[in-house]
Amino acid sequence: MSIGYDKFPLNFQQILSLDCRRATGTVLDDIAKAHHPTAGIGATFAWIQLASGLWVVDITPATPDYVRILQADSVDMNFTTQAFSFAWWHNLDALGASQYPVARGVDSTDGYSILVGSNGMLYFRTSQATVAQQTTTAAGAVVAGIWEMWVVTRAGAVAKLYKNGSDVISVAGSHINPASAARNFYWGSYDAGGLPCDGKFSLLKCWSGKALSATEVARLFELERAWFGV
Repeated sequence: MSIGYDKFPLNFQQILSLDCRRATGTVLDDIAKAHHPTAGIGATFAWIQLASGLWVVDITPATPDYVRILQADSVDMNFTTQAFSFAWWHNLDALGASQYPVARGVDSTDGYSILVGSNGMLYFRTSQATVAQQTTTAAGAVVAGIWEMWVVTRAGAVAKLYKNGSDVISVAGSHINPASAARNFYWGSYDAGGLPCDGKFSLLKCWSGKALSATEVARLFELERAWFGV
C-alpha cells in the first residue's frame, strides 16, 4: 500500500518542497501537493551534485541568480495571521554583504523576510507599514563555507530560529501579523531580486498553519543531514 507524500508526519500542512533532482534548466519541482510553478532566474544559475548524489543549486550575486514564484502562484504564502515555518539548507560562499535567503514582502512595508547580515547574524522579520519586528541570532551564527540547515517558525507573537536542529535565538522579538503582501516569493534574494545570496541552496520547505516544534526540527535535521555530510 502506498502512502501519500503529505501523510508523513513531517509533511503535514507542508505547502512547498522544492526538489533539485531535475538538475537541468531553470525549473525546480515543487513536490508538495500545491506544486507551485517556479523559475530559476539568472545567467549563471547552475546545478551541482554533492558526493551523496543530491543535487543543489548554485547562485551567484553578480548576475543575480535566485528562485522566484510569482505573486499569483504564491498566494498561499501570503502569511498574515497564521502560523508558518520555513526550512532550507545553504552553504554560503561569502558573508561580505547582506543577503536574503527568503523574502515575500518589503521590510517595514508588508510581508516577511529572512536576512543574513554581513556579520553572520540571521534575522527573521515581520513587517507592516513603516514598522517591522525582528528575531535574531547572535553574530557569527551563519558561517560561510559549510552546509547548515536553518529553520524559522512563527506562531502569533513568537518566532523561533534553529540551526542544525538547535534553537539559536539571541534576541526574541514580539511579532505582529505581517501586512498582506501582493508580491512575488523569492528564495535566494530580496524583493525584485535585490540583495541576492552567494552560495549553494537545497531542500526549501514551507508549512502553512504550523510552527514546527523543537522535536520536529531536530527530527528533520537528523533525516536530512547525511545528504550534506553534516
